[in-house]
Amino acid sequence: MHHTTTVAVSPSKPLSAAIFMESIVDYAGLFPPAALSLSDAMKQYFEHRTELAKKFLARFVYPAKQLDKLPDLLKTYNVFLEPFHLSLLLEAADTAELQLAALDRAIANWTNVVLTQCPNVIIQCIEMALPKSLQDQASSEAIARQHDFLTLVENKLLGISALANSVPLFVEFSWANDPKNHCELLQSGHSRRFAKLRTGGLLPAQIPNELTLATAIHTFARAKIPMKFTAGLHEAFCHFDAAVGANVYGFLNVFFAAFGASFKEWNISQVQHCLTAPSSEHWAFNADGVQCSFQNSQVYDAIAACFFSNAEIESARGNVALSFGSCSFSEPIESLEKMGVL
Repeated sequence: MHHTTTVAVSPSKPLSAAIFMESIVDYAGLFPPAALSLSDAMKQYFEHRTELAKKFLARFVYPAKQLDKLPDLLKTYNVFLEPFHLSLLLEAADTAELQLAALDRAIANWTNVVLTQCPNVIIQCIEMALPKSLQDQASSEAIARQHDFLTLVENKLLGISALANSVPLFVEFSWANDPKNHCELLQSGHSRRFAKLRTGGLLPAQIPNELTLATAIHTFARAKIPMKFTAGLHEAFCHFDAAVGANVYGFLNVFFAAFGASFKEWNISQVQHCLTAPSSEHWAFNADGVQCSFQNSQVYDAIAACFFSNAEIESARGNVALSFGSCSFSEPIESLEKMGVL
């Protein structure tokens, strides 16, 4: 069911909230738990673009394997004049050969169908996972094979967009891997290889534990590799989700954990503590920035009171934690509305 988002930052609300939330949600209505049809997901996305909170909406997460359907869908919603920004999700496969073949089909559909009929469509970023046959391998030889695969992908992407070298390629991190190895892989290519972290799921086993997530965020932040997050971040802070049957993270938890690792030199324990902060009392948005307070922490002295200025938040959103994918746009907005910051 569509739920209209009617809130936005008013002059009486803190400027820091507007800076933090600017273009933060990549709308992923196709994916669970919403699991909408492509047509319904696009309908909701375009409706959200007319709402007061539209500045918080970023890209539509669009599956590359369905590019051939895009012109007819845009015709349905009559949106050929305004830009339609995509985060293009490449099809995953068991082997490198199958995944590259799927990419070839997507490029053909982009060139022969989308490019000729939909000049308003703009690919702002690309998301992908490594083929299953190349995941969870830590040897130097395995990392070299992963790098060779990504280089092939990047070369093929030149056929999708003349701007392919400047479009971020978010490569999903496997939790069975070591984030240091993933850093090595991302740093071995061009400077637009970024990290994608899956922070939740429909089952408890799909949610990374606190130490695992903290280690990954800390590693990528210290390596200056930009991140995007996906899955489970419907609310602002950590809470128990009865539908999942487990504690889940909030988007304030993961974003400020990344900000702290990058700007405040938090160690892994401090990042971990931020990830588990369970209530709005830990974040105070004001005109000049956000005050984070973790008085009950065992790492009290280091992050008991940590202030992030508006300039730091803006820089972090552009260079550290860029966005998060969510199948709901309304729920994250409503979560901050309940805190009184929107």
